Amino acid sequence: MNTFELEFLDDVHQPAPSGVIARVRVARMSGSGDDEPRDITADCASQKEFDEQINRLIAELERIRGQAHRKFSAYGARWPAMHS
Repeated sequence: MNTFELEFLDDVHQPAPSGVIARVRVARMSGSGDDEPRDITADCASQKEFDEQINRLIAELERIRGQAHRKFSAYGARWPAMHS
């Protein structure tokens, strides 16, 4: 299972106009306790930058959804029988 979190940093070495940096992180929760979260957006110093990063993620997910749709459509009704 994956979990996502919004992280705000206010103690950064690079000054930001708003005084904070925001980014989205994802971690795979395997239960082993050693799963480090990974950043999936760049550090964003403004709402505009953050929105651009979220829109980029949405576009990437939509591209992946399209690929899956085409693949499932190509297999059609054969898919369940091939992987039972």
